[in-house]
Amino acid sequence: MSELDRQRLLNHLTVALFAAFFGVALSLLFWSVFRANALAQREDNPRPVLDEIEIERGRVLDRNGRFLAVTDVEAERELLVPQLRNYPLAEATGPAVGYYSFRHGTAGIEESLDPLLRGDEASFWADVWRRTLHQPQTGEDVRLTLDGHLQETAVSLRS
Repeated sequence: MSELDRQRLLNHLTVALFAAFFGVALSLLFWSVFRANALAQREDNPRPVLDEIEIERGRVLDRNGRFLAVTDVEAERELLVPQLRNYPLAEATGPAVGYYSFRHGTAGIEESLDPLLRGDEASFWADVWRRTLHQPQTGEDVRLTLDGHLQETAVSLRS
């Protein structure tokens, strides 16, 4: 094989490699820019669940500081289940506090104050900074004018 044949073979190989890299770059551009929304909205996409698990949802308290809704963060991360919410006074405050469920949605205070409880109120740059530092999204606690003790008393008198 002559030197000229080797040079041609090397040039063809170089062109083929550049074409392959260009094809990979085009496919990355297509899937990451043009088809990004379609990929993000697929039902088999695990990211919404993983993102929801990372959120530290705020607590709901009555006017005396008694917990009405609390997230069990340890069980949530251990079981990889989004938002295991505990409602200590569910029978007394259920309709007012409502519920939060990743599968079934929200109701009551959990629905009306959802952005605040999730921590979605942060500015764009604060959110970018939090993600850069790999910190979890943390919601705010909410104190209601509802009195848990009075609610329990009303339930006990009703039965």
